Amino acid sequence: QGEPPELLARPLHVIQEVIDRELGLRALDLLDLEPEALGAAATGQVHRAWLPDGRAVVVKVQYPDAQLLYRQDFANIKLFCRLLQPEHLTYIEELERQFYTEFDFRREAADLAEISQNFAEGSGNPYAGRVRVPKPELELSSENVVVMEYLPGETLLSYGLRMRDELERSSMLWRWWRGFWLLRELRSHLSLLLEVQGYQIFVDGVFNGDPHPGNIMRLNDGRLGLIDYGNVKRFSVADRARLGHLVVALADGDRSLIVEKAKLLGFRTRYDDPEVIYRLARLSFDRDDAESMVLPDGTAPANVQAYFEALAKLDPMTQMPPNFVMAARNSFLLRGLGTHFGVELRTATLWRQLAGDGPPR
Repeated sequence: QGEPPELLARPLHVIQEVIDRELGLRALDLLDLEPEALGAAATGQVHRAWLPDGRAVVVKVQYPDAQLLYRQDFANIKLFCRLLQPEHLTYIEELERQFYTEFDFRREAADLAEISQNFAEGSGNPYAGRVRVPKPELELSSENVVVMEYLPGETLLSYGLRMRDELERSSMLWRWWRGFWLLRELRSHLSLLLEVQGYQIFVDGVFNGDPHPGNIMRLNDGRLGLIDYGNVKRFSVADRARLGHLVVALADGDRSLIVEKAKLLGFRTRYDDPEVIYRLARLSFDRDDAESMVLPDGTAPANVQAYFEALAKLDPMTQMPPNFVMAARNSFLLRGLGTHFGVELRTATLWRQLAGDGPPR
């Protein structure tokens, strides 16, 4: 995940020092640690290794200075928001709180154990068998190292881009035929992803707060793999009910009920304009296609940021529901991935049954 490994990855000896310090003699169980990182981000990197029984695993290691860099970055971002875009401050502060949970890998290992069990065969989860979550090796995890099952495949984003490149080099007839099936496959994967995230939010009450494209894999067997559960958010039953009421209202298109439930969830604007509150709720938990962003005066902002700024001119948002920022982030990230592939997704439509009637049977 993250940037191409060669841009951010640190030397192997730095990673090995962290592993040895954190795991002690247990580090001897990690055999043949590959020198080239599978992925790297600002806070750490991952390598493949093998256990004595022959199983391949992923070793995720946190950089020694990761927390310091994190705090410095968010301090600068918050200063910028206070000065120039105060309407974003609630969102940024919740991101900071939530992302800070990523720095204890023992917590990530425990969350992985719980969530992988939620998707295990025989768990009653209707998506078990269609989606895989890697199992952790709890005895090989510490505050700065987490070891988990290796899932062979590539990110869904890289798969889609690779297939698109192959199509561009193909004959016109094959390009049309394979392109049709590729789009159908991607639409199926993306719809499944949103449904799975909805299941985690509304049924399990525990979900990945950061399902960005680097954390979503198309496995070699055609299933989807969900990796990197460092950023896990939990919802109480009451939280799920409050968000569920808004999602059902959005799916049903009941404007007055959408405004009512959005305000109960915690959306606030300076002038309490129901039109703006309605649009903010729809943007957060349903859709951001061109048609939905046409303003009351008929103007059409070029993108989501321009749309948000236009709404702020009508009635500035003073609060986005802090506890529900990560659920909205799920909606934004997965819709954005759909947009990248030309697939229009509506979150509320795909979450309605889970939010209102429970999981499919």
